Amino acid sequence: MLFCSTGHFIINLYIDMFGGDPNRIVLVGQSAGAHLGSCVIIRKVISELSGDKCDAEYNLPSTYKANQIKGFVPVSGPYNLVTMQEIFHQHGLDRNLISNMFSNKIETHSPVHLMERCKLMKRDDALLSLKQYFPPIRVLHGKIDKTVPYQGSVEFTSCLRNAGLDAAIKLYEGWSHTDLILEAPMGGDHTFHRDIFNLVELWTGNDSLIEFDDSLPVCRSICPQVLITIGRTCNPF
Repeated sequence: MLFCSTGHFIINLYIDMFGGDPNRIVLVGQSAGAHLGSCVIIRKVISELSGDKCDAEYNLPSTYKANQIKGFVPVSGPYNLVTMQEIFHQHGLDRNLISNMFSNKIETHSPVHLMERCKLMKRDDALLSLKQYFPPIRVLHGKIDKTVPYQGSVEFTSCLRNAGLDAAIKLYEGWSHTDLILEAPMGGDHTFHRDIFNLVELWTGNDSLIEFDDSLPVCRSICPQVLITIGRTCNPF
């Protein structure tokens, strides 16, 4: 988590030195990346609500605000670690090991629980909405995900919306935990990439982007569909 918070801080501070625009940053994370990205953003808001000039957990100084990010797309992530602890245990990852991974403070690393903390803190200032602290969020998830059930994304999106945030969810029928980034693109289906492209274009207001064209040779299927079908069947995710 420290590395993610530090990376986020460095990107905002130095992106313009590499030709990037600090006012057009969009954050996308898949699986663990979705979880970590969610924690980084929510923790940043918690620091802002607390009036701290540093990260609430890691004492990391920062000059940016969470809402400076133009948008956040968490993909196939575990957002309620209390629930996921039992699911991972059933998959063979011992629940005690998971607790130890988070220093036996699992709720402090759980986006759903961090959002509840945000809402409790916000009660002290009813004149302002939590929405102004957060970027827009679009949650994406495959509906046959066996590793991280999509219902967790539904819960997380509901939690965000109940807090007044600009949040929505898209579920992909027949897609597993890795279909969005692996099996589907290998078969020439770039629906996920097009969705990300459209969100980046929308949030950054960049009309100069080249139109997404999945008919280009680079977007074609890279192997016979039968192999992808077999791989999807054998894939433990």
